[in-house]
Amino acid sequence: MHSKFNPNQSTPETIKRTFTGRKQILETILDNITENVSRSHNQHILLTGPRGIGKTHLLRMISIQVEENISLSKKWLVLQLAEEEYHGTANLRDFFERTLQAFQDRVDDPQPLPAELSKSEIKDSIIGTLEKWKTSTDDDQALDDYLQYWKSFCQREERKLLLLVDNIDQIIASRSWENIEEQKLRKLLMNEDWLMLIGTTSTYFQALVDPNQPLYQFFRVIPLAPLSDAEELELLKKLAENQGDPAKLITQLSSDPEIIGRVRAINHLTGGNPRLTVMLYEIISRESIADVKDLLMNLLDELTPYYKSRIDELSPQQQKIIDAMARLEWDESLKKWARKNGGRVLIQALKKTSYGVMATPSTLANITRLPQNQVNTILRRLDSLGYVRKAGTSRLRKQEDSLKSRRKDARLTIYELAEPLFRIYHQYRYSRRWQRQFQVFITFLKIWFTEKELRGIRQNTMKKFEETLQAGKYKEAHRILEDIDYIAAASTGEDRIEIFDDTIQKLLDAGQFDKSKELLEKALSENQQKQDLNEISKNLYGLGFVDYKMALRTYGDQTTQLFQESFEKFQKAIEIKPDMHEAYNNWGVAVTALAQRSKGKRMTQLFQESFEKYQKATEINPDKHEAYNNWGNGLSELAQRSKGEQMTRLFQESFEKYQKATEIKPDKHETYNNWGNALSALAQRSKGEQMIQFLQESFEKYQKATEINPNMHEAYNNWGNAMSALAQRSEGEQMARLFQESFEKYKKATEIKPDMHEAYNNWGNALAALTQRSEGEQMTQLFQESFEKYQKAIEIKPDKHKAYNNWAAALIDYYERTGDRKFLDLSLEKICKAIGLAPDNALTVSLFILIILKKAELAILENNWGLAENAFKEAVSKFHLARKDLLFEVLLGYFKSWLSPSRQPLFQSMLKLLEKNERKEEIALIQPFIWANLYWQQDRDPEVLERIPQEMRTIVAEIIQKGEERDT
Repeated sequence: MHSKFNPNQSTPETIKRTFTGRKQILETILDNITENVSRSHNQHILLTGPRGIGKTHLLRMISIQVEENISLSKKWLVLQLAEEEYHGTANLRDFFERTLQAFQDRVDDPQPLPAELSKSEIKDSIIGTLEKWKTSTDDDQALDDYLQYWKSFCQREERKLLLLVDNIDQIIASRSWENIEEQKLRKLLMNEDWLMLIGTTSTYFQALVDPNQPLYQFFRVIPLAPLSDAEELELLKKLAENQGDPAKLITQLSSDPEIIGRVRAINHLTGGNPRLTVMLYEIISRESIADVKDLLMNLLDELTPYYKSRIDELSPQQQKIIDAMARLEWDESLKKWARKNGGRVLIQALKKTSYGVMATPSTLANITRLPQNQVNTILRRLDSLGYVRKAGTSRLRKQEDSLKSRRKDARLTIYELAEPLFRIYHQYRYSRRWQRQFQVFITFLKIWFTEKELRGIRQNTMKKFEETLQAGKYKEAHRILEDIDYIAAASTGEDRIEIFDDTIQKLLDAGQFDKSKELLEKALSENQQKQDLNEISKNLYGLGFVDYKMALRTYGDQTTQLFQESFEKFQKAIEIKPDMHEAYNNWGVAVTALAQRSKGKRMTQLFQESFEKYQKATEINPDKHEAYNNWGNGLSELAQRSKGEQMTRLFQESFEKYQKATEIKPDKHETYNNWGNALSALAQRSKGEQMIQFLQESFEKYQKATEINPNMHEAYNNWGNAMSALAQRSEGEQMARLFQESFEKYKKATEIKPDMHEAYNNWGNALAALTQRSEGEQMTQLFQESFEKYQKAIEIKPDKHKAYNNWAAALIDYYERTGDRKFLDLSLEKICKAIGLAPDNALTVSLFILIILKKAELAILENNWGLAENAFKEAVSKFHLARKDLLFEVLLGYFKSWLSPSRQPLFQSMLKLLEKNERKEEIALIQPFIWANLYWQQDRDPEVLERIPQEMRTIVAEIIQKGEERDT
């Protein structure tokens, strides 16, 4: 196990395995120790460097190397003091008392002492010495006795004492130590050959830098430099090997350029600090944004004691400078200098190098309100202590080969934090709570991942986002959305916009309109604060599109309101950016959608307004093929609502727009599909050869669409519909061939998109249509196949009321053809399902009435008049919801099929129901049946026939004749 904060807790094997970057220093120190064996005046060493730079690790390595060296272990007793042992060390007496206590702890340790030292003898002598002076206040005498103990021990055992003291500055620089104690220590170290001291310090305390102090220039000072990129990489490899991580990671650390790039990011973040490197190690192999974020936040919590102790070491003025540098986003004076001396290239180099942490002394003086000369002094001091470092302009220029300074003699002193990770930690701890994680993590991502890596992560994250949306896992999708937000914020401008647009589009495709609107409104608010008119117009345009999409899912007044709000946002976007052809195009689409939901003059007016929007879009951008395609769709829609020459003209104009769209973009498969749909719609309104010609032309368009995009399932489905339509107007082999080809097109559509319920529904319709031209077993087989297709459509989309409608109609037809009543019951079951899904749908209601009347007819045949009357009551209750043309067709067929003299009492009760419900139009429709019924009611009175209007007499006579034939 490797301890992040206390290497003394790590095993010797771990210490050796993870020792990196200090080999030469270690050899120098070991050489010094070897030389001191025979010296009368030992060379003492002081290791310097900021916390976490590896001083304690190096002390531990020195101890291990000396004790494992047979020759050195016989000459030296190594004693390493932990900094916790310094508490209460007010003078040199206390310090050497701690050395005895530490030696006693080592004697008590189960591990054997080196070179066969006697534990029992040593322990007794230590205890005796400590007990002797336990209550004494005579510091000088106690110190002399402690030193005499060590001197005697070393003479007796023929070895020297190697004292390893971590953070020695906490003793010497403490307020309780006086100058006299430093003098005693200097004298001791100079005159006693039995003692060698190797200490560490994270700061150049006063005793070392003041020429008037006893310890000035006394130690051999060895600074520990930050790890280089290569040393950082070596340390990470050793950590991977030590912790038994997968061989894949070790291989990546050796060859993967992205992982190696991340090593450079670690080196930048940590300032080459090994302790921080160990802490960041866990993150290096993670690519998931969520994993990286969780680990980073845990790391920042773990860093609290580390950074707090580092800041606590500083004076209030020094803390103020560090705080200002950590909070500074961008130094405007530095920006001005960069613009003057290197232009935008130097500005970008500064940002790329420092992520906004660099600052000039003058800027820091302004922020802290300290005199600039004092700030300069503090910065130099902080530089020597390893908290900040100078960022030379020559180093900055290396960041960009193309940088050419306009003033070669330009000089500027710039400082940056030695550990950029501290800035991230500072933001996390001290920024506003709601900003912490977001801003901190964005800063980290910019440093941690390259732009290429971010794009790869973005692709994987967006794919996962889309999959969760499609699966309906919206809670998980919204969590992934947070990761996308981080990626976007850490990406460059163009990438950020693309990510935002992709996210909105995927949310819209999944019907997550509220979330889309929330993101767009947030972006709009931010851009309004920045007064970014270009982005404001885009956000308004996006919100207009979302309102339009939401309007398609609503009804009544809410629909009208949403469409109106959509138009207003498109209008505002265009007012800001008049050449925004995208807004004109989608405004036209929205107006077209509202026109489709309108009637009469209002409908026509709206279609015309949509055409004006498409025209404007194409005037701004003549290559706007999307606008021409949508314009064609609008013209086709209006044509289908028109008649005569106007209809033909509008269809022709739609074809011209589709032609224009495909000239601009020949591979626009959607346009060819829409063109085919328009031709098919015109064919349904034509006759004879003209109808056949339009249908065949639609085949060509669908074929073109599928050649461009072989996976365009919509085109195959529409192609199948057009072929089925032509088959129903054909005969013989041509009819059979066309039906078969339509089945193949539906099959292709469902192979491409197995959940395409529309294709299964249309396939069922085509099979049902072919049954009209079939008999016997072939007819039964075709009916059964159509039922299977409707079943499949409903399995995919259980709320597909149209499939239930068509299935019910096919079942009625099969009942009519076979007389098998169970199929009439099945048809009622299916139509009731449809009614439950679409209770107000006119076609569904008309079909329901027909089936109910069929049930009434069966009841009449069985002389069950009560059941027949109840069925008729149920049918009449739905008359007001039915489509008139279908209802009239149903009623005429119904009464014509069963009215007779014997059934006239039932007809009379049904007539009373119609009168009671004020169904005047239906009563007028069945007037011939009323006359026939009256004729039978009055015992076939000829005068009744004479009162019948002349134009109706023939029809009534036919009804009477048919009815009397039924009774006979």
